Amino acid sequence: MAQPPAFVRLEDYTDYETANPGNPPPSASLDAEFDALKVTTDAVRQNMALLQRDDGALANAKVTPDSLASATLALIASDWTPRGAWATATVYAVGDLVSNAGTSYVCATAHTSGTFATDLAADKWLALGAATFGQVTLTRDVAGTWRARNPDGGLISTSGSTTGGLQEAFDYARDNDYGLFVGKGAITATGTLTLDSLEHMTIRCDANITFDSSVQYGIVLDDFLHSFIEFTGVITFSGTNGAAIHVAPTTGSKNALDFYLYVQRILVEGGSGSDAFKVSPTGGAQCQRATYEFGEVEGGNGATAYADHLFHVVTPTAGGMWQGNRVKFRGPGLIWGTAALQIGDASAPTTLTRNRYEAHFETSANATNGIHTFETDGHYHCDIVSSATLTTGIREGANANRNVFEFAVNQATTKVVPAGGAYGSVFLGPPIRVVASNGSGDLTLTDATEAQVTFDTESVDAGGNFASSTFTAPYDCVVRIHAAARFLVDAAADCRLYIKINAGINAQSDRTIAANKNETLAVDYTFTLAQADTVKVYAFVSSAGATSRLVKAGGAQTRLEISLVGR
Repeated sequence: MAQPPAFVRLEDYTDYETANPGNPPPSASLDAEFDALKVTTDAVRQNMALLQRDDGALANAKVTPDSLASATLALIASDWTPRGAWATATVYAVGDLVSNAGTSYVCATAHTSGTFATDLAADKWLALGAATFGQVTLTRDVAGTWRARNPDGGLISTSGSTTGGLQEAFDYARDNDYGLFVGKGAITATGTLTLDSLEHMTIRCDANITFDSSVQYGIVLDDFLHSFIEFTGVITFSGTNGAAIHVAPTTGSKNALDFYLYVQRILVEGGSGSDAFKVSPTGGAQCQRATYEFGEVEGGNGATAYADHLFHVVTPTAGGMWQGNRVKFRGPGLIWGTAALQIGDASAPTTLTRNRYEAHFETSANATNGIHTFETDGHYHCDIVSSATLTTGIREGANANRNVFEFAVNQATTKVVPAGGAYGSVFLGPPIRVVASNGSGDLTLTDATEAQVTFDTESVDAGGNFASSTFTAPYDCVVRIHAAARFLVDAAADCRLYIKINAGINAQSDRTIAANKNETLAVDYTFTLAQADTVKVYAFVSSAGATSRLVKAGGAQTRLEISLVGR
C-alpha cells in the first residue's frame, strides 16, 4: 500500500478573518480542509492496521528477511558465545558476547578489535543492556572439568576449592546479587558448603554432591530469607555426629525466614550419630514461615540405620523460634535410628509451635520412635510403616500440647504415647471398621464353661486391628460393637453372649432357650476404649440336661461388627 498523502493547507483563516472582519468563516473552504484531513488520517489508519495488532503488538508475519540488515541476519543465525570482558587486539566473531563499562554487547560484524568506541560507532557491536543475565553458572566443560563463570562469561577462580567450585560460585553470586545455577554431573566435596547471608536469591543445583566421610556438616545454611533454593540431584553423606544439611542461624540478626528449600534426595550411607536434615537455631535466631520439601530421604541401607533422625529440629535457644513452617516429604522417608521426625529435644513448647508436617516414613531397621515431638499446636499428617521393630509410633515429650496427629497407618508396637498436657492433643488414626463371622464350623460348648466365640472369616478390617478373633484398639477411641451368635441346645438351657474388654465382662445378653430351638442372642453397645484395650466375645450355656450345646456357624448367624464413632 502507498504511503499516506501529505495534508496541504488550502486556506489561511487568520488572514481571512483580518481581511473580512465580522464575516463568518468560508464554509466551503472549511469543508474542503476537513475532507483533505480525512483522506490523510484514513490512509494513516489503514497503514497502521497493516503494522499493529489491536493489542498494540507488532502485527504477525510482518518482519521478513529482506527487512533486516545483513549484519542482523548474520547475528540471528549465529550462536552466542560468552567471551568475558572486551579486550583490544582480539579477534571477535559474529555472536561473541562481551561486557564493557557495565553493558553487554554482541558482535554483529566479525573483526579484530581496536578502540571500542570506534568499533561500536562502526556498528560492529550491538548493545544489549546492563551487563548481566543475573546468574552465575557452574557447569562442566567438554573435558568434564567444572568451571564457574560470572554472568558475562568470565571465569571465576575456584583454585583450591574443597567443594568442586560450589563455594566460590555461590560467594560470587551472593556478593554481586546474582542467582546461581549448577549443571548436572558429579561433585565430590572434602569440605563444607556454607550458604550464608542470602536475601532474594535463587539457587538451583542439578549436580549430585558426595561429601567425604571426614565432613561433619555437608551443607550449612545461615541467615537467609526470601530465597528459593533447589537441590535436584542426590546429596550423599557419611559423616559422624553431624548432618547432610544443617540450617543453623546463630543470632537474632541471623535468621531463616520466608523461603523455599527443596531437596530431591538425601542419602546417609555411613557414619553414626548424624541427621539427614537438621535445624538448630541458636542465640535467639528465628526460623519461621518457610517451606522445606523433600523428594526422598534415606537414613540407612537395608537393615542398617546410619542416621539418628531424618528431620531434626533442636530446641531453639535464647528466645529463638521454630514457628509457622511447613515440612513435606513428597516421597518416603526411609530408615532411621532414634526418630524419623524429631521436633525439639527438651521442654520448650513456646519456642516450637504451629508448624505442619506431611510425611510417609518406612523403616526396615529397628528404631525407637516414628515421631518424637515437644511441640505445641503442631499438625502432623504422617504414616508410619515398619517391617522391623519400631517401639513407638508417635511420642510426645514433656509439655507437648494441643497437637493434631493424623495417620492412616501406624505399625509401631506402641502406637501413641501422649504427653498428657493440660489441654491434650488429638490423635486421628485410621478409621476403625471390622466385619467378621464364623465360617469354619459350629462351636461346641461345655456346660457351665465359657468359650471364646471364633470369628475366622474377616470381610472388613480397616486398619488391621483384628486378629485371632480379637480386636485391639489402635488408639483411644469410642466404638460401637455389635456381636451376635445363634445357639442350638437339645434341652432347655440358660444361654449367654457377652463382650469382654480386656478381662472384664462389659455387656451381655442372656435368655432361656427351649429344647431343640435355634435362637440368636445379640449384644449392641458403645464402648470407650483406651489404646491397646482388647475386645473378645464369649458364649456360655448352663443346662444339666442338655448334651448338645452349639453356637452355629455361618455369616448370617454368628457375626461381629465394630465401627468407630468417636475419639
